[in-house]
Amino acid sequence: MTRSHHKHPHQLSGARLEELAQAQDVGQLSYARLEAMFREDRDLAAQAPEGAWAEDPRNGDRVLFNPARARRPSSFVADRAESRTIHPADCPICAGTTTAAVDIAPLSEGFTFINKNLFAALFPHEAAAPGDGAPASGLHFLQWTSTLHDRDWHNLSLEDGGVVMRRLAVLEQTLLNGAAGAPAGDPARSVMIIKNYGVAVGGSLAHGHQQIMAGDCMPRCLQEDDAFGRRHEETFATHMLRRSSSDLVVRDYEQALLVVPYYMKRPFDMLLLLKDQRKSRLHEMDQAETA
Repeated sequence: MTRSHHKHPHQLSGARLEELAQAQDVGQLSYARLEAMFREDRDLAAQAPEGAWAEDPRNGDRVLFNPARARRPSSFVADRAESRTIHPADCPICAGTTTAAVDIAPLSEGFTFINKNLFAALFPHEAAAPGDGAPASGLHFLQWTSTLHDRDWHNLSLEDGGVVMRRLAVLEQTLLNGAAGAPAGDPARSVMIIKNYGVAVGGSLAHGHQQIMAGDCMPRCLQEDDAFGRRHEETFATHMLRRSSSDLVVRDYEQALLVVPYYMKRPFDMLLLLKDQRKSRLHEMDQAETA
């Protein structure tokens, strides 16, 4: 795993990433093997969440809590007067002080990789958690968009962005179905992918990344999508495509439409809708759709 490009001043080196590699291709792993990787990692087990979710009795929101997340490293300094990012030279990802990687793919410069979240919201607990909450078991990953500190979706090439999206799709498929030809174990009931940035939304590291959570605790937004489909006999995306008039279309990408919902709740509220409504998962998308 080598790259011939010059050394960017702030990036995780290929040599250090190789040392962190527990696997190169998550698509070759079963869900059961991924669970074992989490359980066998003493650092992850020491920072594991409580193993139960609590429900907001007003609306059914499910809340996962991990006290260890209060101790996670942060790239941000915030007070009432300002919110700023600390120098990238202090980035723990660039320094390689992070957990083992389970997927690595080369980009035109550097790599994209997926690793285990040390301060996870979900952990593969083997027994039900004590207390009043419902048991919550699963896996929590991070996908680092690039090993280069200053690269993220806004400044990746289309080709590199496609690579990052396809590796995310491979992880999703493995979590939902298990690796092809391998025993799947007990795959996740749902997979949730989150992109956030900055102290204002609770982001802790400036180095561009996505969070991926898979488990038996389906978020309310996914429950509502399922309930909508059963109630109306069409998916929510199909409904939105049908209801979105031309004046609500921000951009037509041939394979997808970017639209402002007719019920817009706040400025910049938009939905990206695939035109091929037979597809509901990332791993079902073709190369044109992921690029």
